Amino acid sequence: MLQALGVEFEAIAVTLEAGGHRRPEFLAVNPAGKVPALVDGGFVLTESAAIVLHLAETYPERGFLPADLH
Repeated sequence: MLQALGVEFEAIAVTLEAGGHRRPEFLAVNPAGKVPALVDGGFVLTESAAIVLHLAETYPERGFLPADLH
């Protein structure tokens, strides 16, 4: 979604097979150890649907949400 929005971001790979989601630095972001996770300033989201909706609402000028419900 960040790529589709054309927003600069830092992607950090978390290798599940190697237990990256259980490392202390990742658990500090998401104590449940689930991916994906988005850190937007001091705001953290860890559910993919919530992340996409948050980004679409944060960048309304990019047109990923309709301007009205009709």
